[in-house]
Amino acid sequence: MLRQAAFVAALVWLLFGMTPARGHESPIGCTGSGLGIDLFANIGDVHVGDTIRYSVRIFNSPLPACDASVFRPR
Repeated sequence: MLRQAAFVAALVWLLFGMTPARGHESPIGCTGSGLGIDLFANIGDVHVGDTIRYSVRIFNSPLPACDASVFRPR
C-alpha cells in the first residue's frame, strides 16, 4: 500500500509538479540559436608544464538567429 501511494505521488509530481521550459522570440521572426562562443589561448606551441591562459568571448549572432539572453556560466 505504501509503495502504491509513493508511486502515485511521484507520478502526480512528474506530470504536474514541474514547470515547462519557456522562451521568447527576440528579435521577432528569428530562427534557431544565436549563441556564439570563441575560445582563445595565449600561446600556440605548448609543452608539458607550460601555463596556458584562455579567454572566452560569448556573443549573439546576427539575424536570422535568435538572441541568447540570461546566460549563466557554471
